[in-house]
Amino acid sequence: MKHLQKFKTIIGISVAVLSFAVAPALAQDQEEQQQQQPALPGTPGGQAPDIKDDFSDETLEKFVDINQKLAPHQQEGEVKMIKAIEDKGLKTERFGEIMTAQQLNDSTNAGASADEMQKVEAAAQDIRDIQMELQQRMTKVIVDEGMEIQEFQDIILAYQYSPKVQKKINTLLEQSQGAPADSGQTTPAQPAPREE
Repeated sequence: MKHLQKFKTIIGISVAVLSFAVAPALAQDQEEQQQQQPALPGTPGGQAPDIKDDFSDETLEKFVDINQKLAPHQQEGEVKMIKAIEDKGLKTERFGEIMTAQQLNDSTNAGASADEMQKVEAAAQDIRDIQMELQQRMTKVIVDEGMEIQEFQDIILAYQYSPKVQKKINTLLEQSQGAPADSGQTTPAQPAPREE
């Protein structure tokens, strides 16, 4: 179970980092698709994501293998992001509170002082730089391993919304770790909050 939770964290980071890579290119396509799709509760904007879930076992095995190769890069990125926050004189929890308040359009910014806001903005810029670097390294790993970025992202989306794909990936992951297969009662990784 420890490996499964780590994998879910990796999926979450992959979503956050790789969303920077394709956001501009997919923005128009997504807007057009959203106009044609029915609403689905619990998805951003109330729109159903376009989910492909008919991946071959070989493709899903490659996806799991790639995610395991991405783990060291993601762990290094996490350490750098935490350091960027702490170097600005903030605690990660406080940084998170202020960022969440901003994303929710809370005009009080969680009661942040002007000094805190300057530190948050400086740390956020450092984090964006770290994420850009991490995105480039992750993209290189994915492509070097023979998978298209779009396909990788399609699998991430399917893992989040398709119980069928989630179960297959969890089983593959546990088999690769030598652990018994999970009952399928897992919580899907959630996409990173999007700035509106």
